[in-house]
Amino acid sequence: MIRIVFFWVGQDVTTPSFLVKSAKLLHGNDAEIIQLTDQETPEIAGVTHIVRNRLSKNLMVARLEAYASVEIGHEYTFFTDADLLFIEKLKLEDSSKRDILLIRRVNNILVNADFPEHYPEFVGKTFLDVMPLLFGAIAVRNARQFFADLLEICLRLPDRFHRWYGDQVSLFEAYKLNPTAFGFLDASVYQLPMNHVGVPEELRSLRRSGIQILHFKGRDHKKMMEPTYQNLLQVVNAPGPR
Repeated sequence: MIRIVFFWVGQDVTTPSFLVKSAKLLHGNDAEIIQLTDQETPEIAGVTHIVRNRLSKNLMVARLEAYASVEIGHEYTFFTDADLLFIEKLKLEDSSKRDILLIRRVNNILVNADFPEHYPEFVGKTFLDVMPLLFGAIAVRNARQFFADLLEICLRLPDRFHRWYGDQVSLFEAYKLNPTAFGFLDASVYQLPMNHVGVPEELRSLRRSGIQILHFKGRDHKKMMEPTYQNLLQVVNAPGPR
């Protein structure tokens, strides 16, 4: 059974609701979908389990605390951002057979060292210099202490990293300690950026090409999740070839 885990805190659960809808649409009852959250966030319809914890008020620490609370088994658990849509069943493909699968950052720009506050570590640095690994899609098996170790690294960082960037910075620090422990997933397959509404024909084409997950990063792009999901419904439910 596919195991999908996501973290979300806040009263507006519109974004993660489409992640869950798409996962249920593609996997039916063959997916265990776990919502990680605090004590106040509403439960999202369609999740298999909700795991509530008393979490730090700092977002990066809270996310790592929540991830560390998940029991890791011998099969992959897929930890995902909430602003993703599944357009095909999740099939993890990695020839390295490593227990931790990551996605490398593809695009590279200069980090704004003054956003959302001043980060002297980032002055004159690019994202590939300081955060070359994405946190939005990680598959883990067997490595039961992985997220607890990341949490420990994050807590040792300056407080500003507890509020922002701490997850990716901690991940890169862990990678540098033991790079051979990690395998990699294709970013275009498991986190293809989307900045528009996916129409049915485009979704059919993406599915035929092997794309499994779309990423709607940014406030404006998240608004495109619902109409894309509605078009995905047409594609998946249509008779004949999809």
